[in-house]
Amino acid sequence: MGYGLSVSCSGTGFLPLSAQITLQEEHLGTWYEDVDSPGIVPLTEGGYGFVRGEAYCNHDNSGHDYRVKAVIYAGNHTGRGRSREVHLPCNL
Repeated sequence: MGYGLSVSCSGTGFLPLSAQITLQEEHLGTWYEDVDSPGIVPLTEGGYGFVRGEAYCNHDNSGHDYRVKAVIYAGNHTGRGRSREVHLPCNL
């Protein structure tokens, strides 16, 4: 499966700009395991960029919930966030 984050920053003046994303898989309805991360990726000076990753989706009988965790770095400033959960059923 592929996943990613699109970043657009303007007017900040805080460089360098970079982002890190991590794909997380839910287990037992209570905790998330990090299953993939392409590392910290530098973004363009204009403040635009796309960070992308790919991971193998293990098809079992129940499927899994996934989310993407992101950290965006702009100079010495850091922003963090998480996407909504997405359920991928088995045999997808």
